[in-house]
Parts: sequence; C-alpha cells; structure tokens
Amino acid sequence: MNKKIRWITETAIMLALLVTLQALTKGFGQLVTGSFVNAVLAVTVLVAGLGSGITVALVSPVLAYLLGIAPQILTVPAIMVGNTVYVVLLHLICGRKVTVVNRVIAWVVAAAAKFAALYAIVVGLICGVLADSLMAAGTLKEPMLKALPATFSWPQLVTALIGGAVALLIVPVLKKALKKYFIKKKGSPLGSLFACYFEKPRSMLKTLSVARRRYLLFISRSTCCRILLHWAAVIRPLKGACR
Repeated sequence: MNKKIRWITETAIMLALLVTLQALTKGFGQLVTGSFVNAVLAVTVLVAGLGSGITVALVSPVLAYLLGIAPQILTVPAIMVGNTVYVVLLHLICGRKVTVVNRVIAWVVAAAAKFAALYAIVVGLICGVLADSLMAAGTLKEPMLKALPATFSWPQLVTALIGGAVALLIVPVLKKALKKYFIKKKGSPLGSLFACYFEKPRSMLKTLSVARRRYLLFISRSTCCRILLHWAAVIRPLKGACR
C-alpha cells in the first residue's frame, strides 16, 4: 500500500478516536478524559510511528477547541507542546528497542516531561508572568486565573502516568494481534488493515475469512467517522490473538 495513504489512514483513525473519546468522557472529569487522551497518544506513536504521533498531538487540541471540548483558547498551545513532548520522548526511549526497563523509563520520563512543560507554560507563564497583561487585555479572566493552576498541576502528571501505563500494556498485544489477523506488510501494523483494498493481492485475501475480507474492504472505503462507528467490530476479533 502507498506509504502516504497508509500514513493518512492511520493518523486519521487515531485522531478521530482521540477527539471522540474526549467528547464522550468529558462529563467524567479530568482524570478519566486525560487518561484516555494520553493512552491514545501513546498508542499512536508506538504503533503508527512518530509522524502520526506528532500530528495527532498537535491537531487534537485544536479540534477539541473548535468542537467546544476544550473551551480555553489560551491553553491550546500549551497542550500542543505538552502532547508533542510526550509522544517524542516515548518514541525516542521506547519506540525502537522495547524492553521492560525502556518501558518503565519512557513511562516515567514522558509523563514527568509533559507535566513539567504544561506547568511551566500555563502556571508559570500564562498565570504568572503574563497574567497582568492578559487580564488587562481581557483574555484572561479572574475565574480562569484561579482554575488553570489546579487543572494544569498534579492531575496532568497522574493522567499521563495512567494513560502511558495503559498504552504500554496494550501496545504489545495490539501489535501481536494485528500481525496475526491481518496482512503482514512493511511499515506499521495499522497500515496493514487497508492493504487488501489498495493493492488487492488475491493470494493474501484468500487467507482471510469471508466476513473479515468484506469488513476490511468496507472500512477501507469509509470515512473516519464511519470507521469509528465500527471500531468495536475491529477490536472484538483481536481479543483472541493472545489465546
């Protein structure tokens, strides 16, 4: 499959999944939503690669703001920086040589670095050095000045740790499942989901069941929103991969 098409497909799936999870879990509080966000970011960079991870890290806060999920425009650049730091460190430490030690180091360092970046930008810069000028311009309100330090302090570290831990547990199982159940092609495993549609190798298609073959052809033609609606149908057959 064409590398550009594969990259677009992988990135679109993970970006749509992240924004959807943000919207669905918004009412459950920061700990739940933040943990889901960090888990998706980590899975994206470790499975789909650094390019997809950085793209999702940068675009998702903007989409969240435009959709009304993240109401504070002042925090969008800070979240973009924090997300990027998170995925880059995960990739550098754990992306190539995956060992238990690397996983633990990547988990702790990436979470701590994201927390430090967000705290420095939001609490130190926006609510500290630039607070007076922003309030004078009407960009920063008094309630926001009190709420932002609490939001971008220790909860960011906790959600980054929870999301990273979940992702590091899921990724090995997910990679194994994708390699076992779908066509093995060069590149990241997510791209193999769509290889049968774009290249249509008959010999490989014959190795798949009729139901899975039809489903792969269907989702390869679908938009991101339709793919998300059928996400459960993809995950369900993967559960038997480790049996």
